[in-house]
Amino acid sequence: MTKKQWQHGSYYGYNKKGCKCDPCVEAGREYAETWRQRHLESRVLIHGRLVSTTLKIHGTCNGYTNFGCRCISCTAANTEAVLRNRRKKNDSKAAAGAQ
Repeated sequence: MTKKQWQHGSYYGYNKKGCKCDPCVEAGREYAETWRQRHLESRVLIHGRLVSTTLKIHGTCNGYTNFGCRCISCTAANTEAVLRNRRKKNDSKAAAGAQ
């Protein structure tokens, strides 16, 4: 059994082999952009909101951020996460100021 040969400048090299040379990083960037565009283009307008048709589970920050889904449940999940992170940030500032 032979090992799979791979080339620099490929998504395989970046993702599976962990190569961080400039050509592999660029290939990873191009793949991510193509993936994102494909998912953003698959959204449909439902009741005035762009809803992802490729997202399997709605009501997540992942759906809102990575798939661009603006359904009510994905928007609510993202809002909750933003508020939670803001509270964390404010709590840590308050704790640092109290010392």
